[in-house]
Amino acid sequence: MGLTPKRRRRSAKQPGGVDYISALPDDLLLLILAGLGCTAAAARTSGLSRRWRGLWARLGDISLRDVAFESLAAVLSLVARPPASAISLLEIRVPRQKRRVPREHWPVREDVASLARVAARLAPETVVLALPPKGSIPNPADFHLPCFRRAVSVVLESLPFVLRAPPAAAGGDFFPALQTLRLLDCIVVDKELGALLSRCPRLRVLELRHKVTTWPGVRARRIVRSATLQELVLHSERPWLSSVHIVAPMLKQLTMSFWAHKEATISVSASTMQKVSWRCSYAQNAIGFGLWSLHKLKLATAETPGQLPSLQIYAGNSSHTISNQKANLAKEIEKHTVVEFSDMELHLTTAGHVFGALVLHLLQMKRIRSVLRGLKVVRQSSPEKEPCHANCPCEPTDWRTQIIALTALEELDIYGFQGEDHEYDLLKLILGSAPMLRRMTVKLSRELSSAKDDTRTKICDLVAYSSMECLVYHGAFQAPMELEPRRRRRSAQAQQPGGVDHISGLPDDLLLLILAGLGCTAAAARTSGLSRRWRGLWARLGDISLRHVPFQSLTAVLSLVARPPPPAISLLEIRVPRQNRRVPKEHWPARMDVASLLRAAARLTPERLVLAFPPGRSNPNPSDFHLHCFRRAAYVELGSFPFVLRASAAGGEFAALHTLHLLDCIVDDLDALLLLCPSLRVLVLKPKATTWLGDHRLRTVHSATLEKLVVDSQRAWASRVDIVAPALKKLAVSFWAYQEMSISVSAPMAEKFLWRCRYATGTIGFGLWGIDMVTLETTDKRAQLPSLQIYAYNSYYVFSDQEANLAQEIEKHMLTEFSDLELHLSATGHVVGALVLHILAMNRIRNVMRRFKLFRLTFQG
Repeated sequence: MGLTPKRRRRSAKQPGGVDYISALPDDLLLLILAGLGCTAAAARTSGLSRRWRGLWARLGDISLRDVAFESLAAVLSLVARPPASAISLLEIRVPRQKRRVPREHWPVREDVASLARVAARLAPETVVLALPPKGSIPNPADFHLPCFRRAVSVVLESLPFVLRAPPAAAGGDFFPALQTLRLLDCIVVDKELGALLSRCPRLRVLELRHKVTTWPGVRARRIVRSATLQELVLHSERPWLSSVHIVAPMLKQLTMSFWAHKEATISVSASTMQKVSWRCSYAQNAIGFGLWSLHKLKLATAETPGQLPSLQIYAGNSSHTISNQKANLAKEIEKHTVVEFSDMELHLTTAGHVFGALVLHLLQMKRIRSVLRGLKVVRQSSPEKEPCHANCPCEPTDWRTQIIALTALEELDIYGFQGEDHEYDLLKLILGSAPMLRRMTVKLSRELSSAKDDTRTKICDLVAYSSMECLVYHGAFQAPMELEPRRRRRSAQAQQPGGVDHISGLPDDLLLLILAGLGCTAAAARTSGLSRRWRGLWARLGDISLRHVPFQSLTAVLSLVARPPPPAISLLEIRVPRQNRRVPKEHWPARMDVASLLRAAARLTPERLVLAFPPGRSNPNPSDFHLHCFRRAAYVELGSFPFVLRASAAGGEFAALHTLHLLDCIVDDLDALLLLCPSLRVLVLKPKATTWLGDHRLRTVHSATLEKLVVDSQRAWASRVDIVAPALKKLAVSFWAYQEMSISVSAPMAEKFLWRCRYATGTIGFGLWGIDMVTLETTDKRAQLPSLQIYAYNSYYVFSDQEANLAQEIEKHMLTEFSDLELHLSATGHVVGALVLHILAMNRIRNVMRRFKLFRLTFQG
């Protein structure tokens, strides 16, 4: 009985046709097999014909993903060995068993070692050996790695053994070409890892990833030393690490994720590092103080090039009180600051407790307060809240009165604000400690369902004296679990990535010249975040100009400035910014706060001092203020001082003072102040209108050294002017009079005059004519005497018996010889001859007048 032969698809040619594909050369056939993307499919082509048989074994990329472990060694024995065929990739991934296999059926060490030796003989450039993941291994056996001399990349995954380097008898570098090594879910002890890295002279990338294991060896520590390593990834999902020690001078990218059971020992030496992703999770109640426990800590670089990393701290209420751990918390956090950072995020799960003490403790850390530019406090909502009693450990009694200096802080974000008293206290403390703060954003908690407008008003009251931008958002808010770092347009480093920082290598004198060229102390202070080289350098500037610093922060900022003798401060300029809106009287700067500010300024002994408050409404009852002595000051300017200035002989003399400006100030006894200024040359007084009823209407200036005097009273009435200055060369006086003046000026050396007196309506005149203003002014031409200018107008009523008084009042203003007379008459149709004749008949006028001008302004009425 005949049987029909079974039809097979074994030939690439059709019946009666020509097999053109099989006729191709081996190189093209290998390209066809490589295009299949699967070594198993390529091996099945051996059944096509003798031409294809065994051709797959000469492929450059061998990928075995669905081959049973027992068959792998036999399959590899069929692969052509070099130099006949160079293998680029050898990928072996043992498939997962369909059912659970007993422990005695696991791949034994000898079988895996035999497989690794066969793979090593093929000398591949890239090696991937992955076994199916297993559970915890109580007693893993040792496994000596074979030598892959041509391998550039090696990936070992889920090997259930303790990996060890070959014995020393093997000698040499057993990975001489290796650049990338990835050990995923493998067990490597520190001693063997060091031996392994020492045999990899060209290693660039190292990745170590561990999963849950009960083997005690991986809990202890992780030590990585390599002179060539550029990228390191260490990921541990629950093996507790007590020590991390990294020495890699060429390292550029570091990714760390691990768990710590208690205090960790961390040492990272990588001077060229550019990208960092650092994450450490702590066991519950391991680190903290009071009721606060440290949960997690992150340090990550931003996506924006040139921006420094941000530090993220997660903390919450502990199940019990952690006593005597306050110092340990700060030390533990500092261990993780392996690179410079500029922003900090605090994620707090409060459960109803006060968190101000914790925030203040973190901000007082030296590694944080000196470089912090952006601060974000996120108050996480918790379903369970505990009552906070009077002696609760979460709130030390002294945290509200402490002082910190956040000199680099520019942005403040608070999420989940609930409007509680301790939150306002924390805001006050931060605002008073951050002189460079530009922007504050407060997002109210969604739990705050009522009184949102009152909360917004209270927050705005806290920034009344500040020029910062303040944003308060209403509505529901839920803080995300992960917050991306804020992008800012700033140059956080003096160098570009991959470049050389030539500027930071300059000496201090040149760096100080660069900072001085910025022309702004706030901008100079922000350079502290560039690197340690720039930190605090701004405090040694010769010119300190603080123009946008809130009043509450000024004393803290001045405490950071370097004190003499080195270096000497040439200029100390303090201009308190204008408040965004009208401030109630109780929010004015207190006298004690201003006195404390002046004492801090006096300790710096500047050569020039400028202290100006924002102009505001008049104070009906100003208190007295005794000026502090500035012994080195040659120039002092006080503006809009909200107190009555008094001199104090007990404070000493202003021995070096040459120039004194008192602008919009009230001086009780100017003579007493001038006696304390033996070298004074220039005095400028510019009081403005005030409702204070003291004896400010007297303008008395006596000085033997004064050479220039400027008195400009805008609507500040004066009834008496008494000037005695034998060395005076330039006099400029402008004031208002509401009655007959008492004028006495003794200045025989005066060369330039600008004298202007304006009279109140109906004060001086005769008939229907009233005197509006009298001016005595020198001209710009040399050898020409000053000119006298008289302005008069038609009064609403008749001045009776005032003809003599008019002449006497005008003569009081003739302080020096003059040659020209100008009469400016505002006439409303009346005759001007009597007034003109009366003025020309004055002896002091008709005897010296060389030129006469008459201006008549006619008005209808």
